[in-house]
Amino acid sequence: MRLVALLSFALLAACNSPAPPRSAPMTTSAPFPSGLLVDLSHTYDRTTVFWPTADTFRLDKVADGMTPGGYYYAANNFFSSEHGGTHLDAPVHFAQGAQSVEQIPLERMFGAAYIIDVVAQATQNPDHQITVADIERAEATQGPIPADAIVLLRTGFSTRWPDAAR
Repeated sequence: MRLVALLSFALLAACNSPAPPRSAPMTTSAPFPSGLLVDLSHTYDRTTVFWPTADTFRLDKVADGMTPGGYYYAANNFFSSEHGGTHLDAPVHFAQGAQSVEQIPLERMFGAAYIIDVVAQATQNPDHQITVADIERAEATQGPIPADAIVLLRTGFSTRWPDAAR
């Protein structure tokens, strides 16, 4: 069975620049891939891990119940830093003039996954940095990284979630 990576991210990350003007809704002609879809995200709530200088998650209940008009209504105000939890860093975050989140084509958010597993190295050394040798080891067992693959680095750190100190 083919593994397909489904990247998830906070929609608020798109707020780093205004959306370009559009005359029609965005569409994509890319077919949805076949294979196993895997959601890689952790839950956004009060346990979410954020970048040290970022504000934390907040969800304020605005309404939850029957209205005077006789119908049920629920609404919340949602606040989250763009650098918390499972998220996508837009290319513009590290390269001036590069794409912001809303400019990345939707079909780039899913595709064949290529996993580089460094759990053993990261378990032995929590500060392990992925090396050329790690990549070469993966390619020796899985073959070369395909040009359009989504490269996933398996560190095992998800087992430490949500303990930011670990």
